[in-house]
Amino acid sequence: MAPCWSWGRTTCCASIVDCRGIALQIGLFGKPVAWDLDQVCYKELAVTGSNASVPSAWTRALKLLAGGLVKTEPLVSGVFPLTEWRDAFDAFEKKSGLKSVLKPVD
Repeated sequence: MAPCWSWGRTTCCASIVDCRGIALQIGLFGKPVAWDLDQVCYKELAVTGSNASVPSAWTRALKLLAGGLVKTEPLVSGVFPLTEWRDAFDAFEKKSGLKSVLKPVD
């Protein structure tokens, strides 16, 4: 199985999956994405997708947050200015934290 979660990765995703493998798209791109569907047929791939949540889960989560029932501070490992996004991504790649927040810069 090859997870395809990054923008633009679907163009190469089918090329890295073995014959009769599974390509899994998690989340949404927010825009149309072109990729070579011939690879799906040639390699007899299974392609599936997941949004990882249902819309009602977001409504419930926002209510829990608004009610103070979820403590988010312990979940945040680092806060980075948007200009330091690479440092936040590096921290993620190194698994040195749980969640990073990117803050807009004035």
